[in-house]
Amino acid sequence: MQHNNVMKSLKSKLSQLIASIEHQNVIYIDYPVHHNVGDLLIYLGAIKLLKENNKKIVCQMSALNVNVFSLKKLIDKYKGKVSIILHGGGNLGDIYSLHQQCRLNIISSFPDTNTIIFPQTIFYSKKENLKRDAAVFSKHKNLTLFVRDEKSEELAKTMCTSVQLCPDTAHMLWEEETFLGTTKRKGYGKLKFRRRDVESSFSSEGAFDWQDIITKHDETFKKVIRKLILLNKTIWLQKLLSQLWVAHSQHLCKKAAEKFYHYSEIETDRLHGHILSCLLEIDNCVLDNSYGKNSSYIRYWTSESPRVELSTCKD
Repeated sequence: MQHNNVMKSLKSKLSQLIASIEHQNVIYIDYPVHHNVGDLLIYLGAIKLLKENNKKIVCQMSALNVNVFSLKKLIDKYKGKVSIILHGGGNLGDIYSLHQQCRLNIISSFPDTNTIIFPQTIFYSKKENLKRDAAVFSKHKNLTLFVRDEKSEELAKTMCTSVQLCPDTAHMLWEEETFLGTTKRKGYGKLKFRRRDVESSFSSEGAFDWQDIITKHDETFKKVIRKLILLNKTIWLQKLLSQLWVAHSQHLCKKAAEKFYHYSEIETDRLHGHILSCLLEIDNCVLDNSYGKNSSYIRYWTSESPRVELSTCKD
């Protein structure tokens, strides 16, 4: 299948997320106030999807400042006619405790509110942690959990009765000629792109990672935003801060794209190194992460693209 057709198909499949959102007004929880560009791509795709489908984001909160009391007041203001969206990604499980605790807090605090977890990869290192979290998830009366691969689907069915497979929301950023408003172009040579975190299985020596495009100015901006998020609890100010972060996210994703455009091939063990390469129409060879997230995703969603090669690269 032609690469463009694969990407068009993945983008169209994201409409099933909208079908699960019962109300026009939505609350977006756990938006990523950090510099992992993969999470920022997920975030920008989710925001684009909601806006293009006439969903009004009335409030955004990060895992740093989720305030259940403020959310209860806001939901009461809309007489319960508001849906909660939980940010997608590859962190549902026991690796990243801050974000998982945020989800558990929301799910347990609003058991009757229409709640949708955007596409996730699920991984638990300990079965007892899965059992503990499943006990919380299963009590929710109106929860839909979207997952990005079949392994995650199996785990999700032990946690929730409404489970659906769906590609990553970053695919919403697909356009044939442009990426975030910039014209696509071709480069030369190969970029070695490696993780430097807990999910890494390969050496990152001499390789590029997201952090390499982050300047001191970017770090200062992040620190200021995070500090303001922690200090200020009012809904209107949180909305302003989230809007500033959207602009910053666009800036960083464009910087990442500029880096990729210098090359004709990307060799990576990051899922969003793969997805960004696909969005930019760059050939990519993908190694797995520590628990099989990349291979599971590619086999289900992007393997038909002639630009994608899985697990044949040598470190």
